[in-house]
Amino acid sequence: MVRDYLKDRVLMYETKSGSRTKDITAGVAQGSILGPNFWNVLYDSLLRTDMPEKTFLVGYSDDIAAVIEARNPELAQLQLNKVMRRVNAWMENHGLHFALSKTDIVMLTRKRICTIIEMRVGSEITETKVSARYLGVEFDSKLTFWPQIKNSSDKAAATTVSLSRLMANVGSPKQCKRKLLMAVVESQLLYGVEIWASALNTAKYRKSITVVQRRGALRVACSYRTVSEAAVLVIAGTIPIDLLAKERKQHRN
Repeated sequence: MVRDYLKDRVLMYETKSGSRTKDITAGVAQGSILGPNFWNVLYDSLLRTDMPEKTFLVGYSDDIAAVIEARNPELAQLQLNKVMRRVNAWMENHGLHFALSKTDIVMLTRKRICTIIEMRVGSEITETKVSARYLGVEFDSKLTFWPQIKNSSDKAAATTVSLSRLMANVGSPKQCKRKLLMAVVESQLLYGVEIWASALNTAKYRKSITVVQRRGALRVACSYRTVSEAAVLVIAGTIPIDLLAKERKQHRN
């Protein structure tokens, strides 16, 4: 059944000379219902591969992260070499190739040391980064999650501006519809919050997202910008964003 499902696949594309077709003989059918299942079957053997001590792989779909615990960068490099030898062997057996351009390395440490260093990945050398995005969440070297909060706030602020054009204070949707539209902003602000909710204990980080929530609440309540944050949240019937973050974290635990 699976063999029949994957055979006779053709890619059709347009050129200046007209339509062209190309037979597809490898790869998972993109957008197919069985696509995720095929990926799970393939990557299961990689996730079950024995890794060195204090090292393990985390996988979601086709995104794989190697977590290495070491006391210093030199030991981390030794562990990384061992991991890459096993990963590369698995990839060669499955006809895959390692792409350094899509690989990020971040040193997670509370120590006051330089976290931007060169490390060897397989046969190539790359530089560690201040932060890296994994499944939409930005992990920085100190695990402050400030890059994640800032990016989420900037994205939500842009969405708020766009939605505000649809919700003038006079002659626009009713409050129930406004709250529904602004729920988009709330979902952007709270993406992955189960991981970084504790970062909102810092006043600077908390203010970054509450400012955006206040702008949305002003539109929901049809209020002027001079109205205080606490008052406009009550009028709009909106729960403070930091309390929502703590609630989601508690439900996760």
